[in-house]
Amino acid sequence: MYSKLSRLVFMLALLTVVALATPFLLADDLVGDFSTSSNPNGHWSYGTTPSLGGAFTLYGAVGSGGCGGALNGWQQGPNPPYVLANKSGGTATCGGSVSVPNNFLDLHPSSTGEDSVVRWTSPSTGSIVINGLFQGLDFIGPTTTDVHILLNGTAIFDANINSYGVAVPFNLVEAVSAGDTIDFAVGFGSDGGYSFDSTGLQGTINLSTVPEPGTLALLGSGFVGVMAIIRRRVGF
Repeated sequence: MYSKLSRLVFMLALLTVVALATPFLLADDLVGDFSTSSNPNGHWSYGTTPSLGGAFTLYGAVGSGGCGGALNGWQQGPNPPYVLANKSGGTATCGGSVSVPNNFLDLHPSSTGEDSVVRWTSPSTGSIVINGLFQGLDFIGPTTTDVHILLNGTAIFDANINSYGVAVPFNLVEAVSAGDTIDFAVGFGSDGGYSFDSTGLQGTINLSTVPEPGTLALLGSGFVGVMAIIRRRVGF
């Protein structure tokens, strides 16, 4: 009996240690999680800022940016800015010069300088890995925009798009706290105009979180409780 009990205690202890040491993992996808049913949507929200890192205003209307049924998303009105998603399974064309591959977002800034922004809000404290790419979607212009990733309003990635279909990748690791924001922002670039500014975006944010002190205490007390039950049943 004691041999079996020892093995049981060992297994309980091992499982507790593993539970305490293993981070919780969360994976969010810029395109896969995109929805036109609500804004904010889960950890994501869609809107504009008057300047890079400025006050964030949610888009208030659902639409296609004048691009037809293959692209759907959020906008302020009939004209840009907007953020649209192509989840149709094929390439979508728009306005005679924009080609949006499947599984891409299309961000377009406004004529008055507002950035189009996709925002992710961290649900907890931990470490995030941000992977993905921007690329120009307008094959006539071609696209001329400035693109950025910001942590709480401070840029952690900056680039310029002056091409069509050329990937500008990013791979970032950052520490975040609950409530911190990651913004993917597109502005109208150095040419000072918003024509030919459709910019593609895709990527993921993977969050690893260490259990909070309360969770650790709960797991530890649970192990102690199980040990007390075993002692009573075996009489030692």
